Amino acid sequence: MCPPTKFGSMYGIQRPTKTTKASLIEWAEEQMSRGIPRQVVCDYLFSEDIQKLARGHPGVMEALAETGRALSGVMLDRNLRGQELEKAEAIDEAIALYEANVADACGGNHPYDRLAILYRKRGQIDQEIRVLERAIWVFENIASKGRADRLPKLKKFKERLAKAKGLREKAGSSPDSVLPR
Repeated sequence: MCPPTKFGSMYGIQRPTKTTKASLIEWAEEQMSRGIPRQVVCDYLFSEDIQKLARGHPGVMEALAETGRALSGVMLDRNLRGQELEKAEAIDEAIALYEANVADACGGNHPYDRLAILYRKRGQIDQEIRVLERAIWVFENIASKGRADRLPKLKKFKERLAKAKGLREKAGSSPDSVLPR
């Protein structure tokens, strides 16, 4: 298990035992197969505990950085591909990519923003609410506290959530219903 950090206490990440890029990628895949979100695994690689272990070992620092870039690159690629799919009007496919990033607890706002908009356009208010609740949870629990835009984005998500819940209540809909477009 990892040292007692927000990652260890919340997810029980196992500390990597090997430090080559290939072994770190394998370790990351194992953590994710245990249900630990990609963003959490990525953040763990950059946690103070792991960075302390790697200091003075340039090869290890480089392997950690490369692994972190590879993990976060997957989420970035999904967002970029989702944008392309939206432009091509392949909305269901874009939603699937954004939903994968939501499942991975992506620390960026893009997938949450896009899904909230897409679900609102479809009248799927309960899906919009689910995504906004997840965004709030991620930005409260996983997104870096040092991130300058974290609190303004969190505020925006909370405002959007209140508005979405108000729309659902106004329409008198129940969970899992679809509002008229």
